[in-house]
Amino acid sequence: MNLQFWKGIMIVCVLLLAVLGISAVTVETDSATFVITVLAALHLLAAMAIISSFFYFDWDPFEPFRPD
Repeated sequence: MNLQFWKGIMIVCVLLLAVLGISAVTVETDSATFVITVLAALHLLAAMAIISSFFYFDWDPFEPFRPD
């Protein structure tokens, strides 16, 4: 498993979540944009949880697809 790739993806997710959090301050809570902001944040948090499980369990989800 290429840990550097997954670390890079994790850093991108953290940066995108930070930008989303900063921009969420300007969004009205009763708007459709707020709903999309929350859904995007949940998507990023789910991706970060999955990537964290790759690190914690030392799991390579693409191992069965690699040639021997």
